[in-house]
Amino acid sequence: MRKKPVRLKALDAEVCEALSDPKIFADLFNGSIFEGEQVVKPDTLRLCDGTQTLQVQKNTLETTKRIRDIKMKGQFAEGKSAVLLAVEAQREVHKGMPVRGMVYDGMDYSEQIKKLRKYNRQSNNLKSSSDYISGLLEADHLIPVLTIVFYYGEGKTWDKPASLHEILKFPDELLPWKQKFSDYTLNLVSCVNVNHENFRTGLREVFELLGVAHDKERMVKLLTDKKEYYSNLPKERSDLITVFLDIPMLKESPELFVSQEGGINMCTAINEMVRDGELRGERRGEKRGEKRGEKRG
Repeated sequence: MRKKPVRLKALDAEVCEALSDPKIFADLFNGSIFEGEQVVKPDTLRLCDGTQTLQVQKNTLETTKRIRDIKMKGQFAEGKSAVLLAVEAQREVHKGMPVRGMVYDGMDYSEQIKKLRKYNRQSNNLKSSSDYISGLLEADHLIPVLTIVFYYGEGKTWDKPASLHEILKFPDELLPWKQKFSDYTLNLVSCVNVNHENFRTGLREVFELLGVAHDKERMVKLLTDKKEYYSNLPKERSDLITVFLDIPMLKESPELFVSQEGGINMCTAINEMVRDGELRGERRGEKRGEKRGEKRG
């Protein structure tokens, strides 16, 4: 029997808006990178401008501009240390993502050096020739940058490329020295490589449902096995599911799916979405059949 998927049509803008919530953003990092440990605190996060520019002097001064999906600055140790956290939300497998991620991180580090250099020069902190070359002092440090690639695509798994080396073609003569070439590895996060129970927000249900969203039989089984839970889901959790699975009926008329206890009945909403998709498919099939019949006639 051919398995019919629950087609995901989430708009990237809606996904990025949902992930920009500090609680969701922190939970994404804590549940995936930090395996459930609450390392990133939502109240210490500050949304940053995702626009990045890098100027390179060739024959003329050229400016490269990139825009990250979401970037936040997290504070630690009462503001004495910080980290830049970024998320790239991907609905499709991006074959060049290792290079793209490397450029993003490099531009963040380059921007930090630029600011430190400017401050040191204006403050007359540069004394030696080595200080002037870099614009940095021995006591200067950069803020760490950590980027997640959150893949929520349909059907396919993102096996490769997960690192820069996987898209490089090494000559046979250089293979013994392959590791001498710097690599860049993606922090790839998807439903197949995380434990959904590590998450504390609606991402827990999102990852659980994304894992079966492409298989109608598995989806039905999950909703049957956990019917009591998914029949009365808190609204903030159902809202996040609605974004990723794109459930039009729940977006347009959420009042129709309110349970007796006041939560949202996701079982009914998802089942109706699947049934509606099947009906649309049947109607398209009927129309194609009618057109073929007209042509033959």
